[in-house]
Amino acid sequence: MAERLKDAVVLLTGAGGGIGTALTEALLEAGVAEIISAGRDHPPAHARVTLETVDVTDLSAVKALAQRCAERVTVAIACAGVNANQRLFTPGFETAARREMEVNYFGLLNLAAAFA
Repeated sequence: MAERLKDAVVLLTGAGGGIGTALTEALLEAGVAEIISAGRDHPPAHARVTLETVDVTDLSAVKALAQRCAERVTVAIACAGVNANQRLFTPGFETAARREMEVNYFGLLNLAAAFA
């Protein structure tokens, strides 16, 4: 798999979270040419990481990102996610659940729609 990633340009949403940071490190180790960290939080600075701030829940913003960088992106990885760790039927659970769906589900769909 590392051979297939060598010299690739990877768009990675959610690169600043725990899983995203680990993915960033693994991708850099695999020899990717560049990681475009697209999201609200970003991994630690690295020469081969380019930062793009985007809200994955905003389809027009994700489409604008695709217009800026789709020609050079060879791999897109959706890793953005939120987990409110909130029990159902507690005060405010609807807001937390809606945010989780917006990021975890619709954010992924937005990325796929913009880059497909």
